[in-house]
Amino acid sequence: MLDYLLLVGALFANASLSLFNSFFQKKNRTRVGSTQLYNLVMISSVIITWAVIWAFEGGFSLKVLPYSLIFGVGYSAAIIGLFNAIKCGPTALSTLILQLSLIATAVWGLFFWGSPVTVPVILGLILVAISLFCCIYTKSSDSENRVSLKWIIWVTICFVGNSAASIVARVQQIDFGGQHKGQFITLATLITLVICIIMYARSDKSDTSVVLKKSGYLPILSGVLNALYSVLILVLATSKVVPVSLLYPTVGVGSIALVSLFAQFILKERMSKLQWTGLVIGAVATALLSI
Repeated sequence: MLDYLLLVGALFANASLSLFNSFFQKKNRTRVGSTQLYNLVMISSVIITWAVIWAFEGGFSLKVLPYSLIFGVGYSAAIIGLFNAIKCGPTALSTLILQLSLIATAVWGLFFWGSPVTVPVILGLILVAISLFCCIYTKSSDSENRVSLKWIIWVTICFVGNSAASIVARVQQIDFGGQHKGQFITLATLITLVICIIMYARSDKSDTSVVLKKSGYLPILSGVLNALYSVLILVLATSKVVPVSLLYPTVGVGSIALVSLFAQFILKERMSKLQWTGLVIGAVATALLSI
């Protein structure tokens, strides 16, 4: 029972990044510098949480640093891309693209980790292509549901960044036999923190005090839950109760469903029937690529 409760917790923690982003955007749509401030506070929260984990875990290796550097750059691109994609486009579709970054990990595994070419993987890759077409394509007359070029650019940055981070995280764990998780993530997020500090320093900070007072708790919660998600996945990955074949599809598809419901009923986002079809197909693809 405890393992399944942790699974539910991982699902909600995974969805929290998009959910809290959306709440924050809604509260601060007219305030300047809110994007840079959110990323700074969120990453600060992540790094503090992982620093505590590292302190309990212990251990240090200089050989981990290159992995942390690559992960840090990719992770920075992912969170900045996701935040800006949600800012200028549909929350549900932005979250779907984030989850579909599994495609890069799956393809990488086929070439470098000796992963078997299975029917679910082949079907998953085909469905990813169909899903992306359904989500992005709109008729010339359907201007209401058309996604912008700006949104496509930001979700592409998010996709590439999260793909790079996911791949290097797996490579690091393989190369070091599952060791140095705390050091790896803490140093990686430290790199992201530096990038966020630079971006915040260059932004308009006139609304900072108002934003922090009204909604500063949102990036803090998002950061803590982001770190918690990583911890829960590491714990559940070795669970004898929840199989891996159930873990990743449940978390991936469940997160897409949760964010989609939130976008539909809370944010009142409208999508075309084709886009909803693409969302469902993408959820199926996520499940297949997670098996």
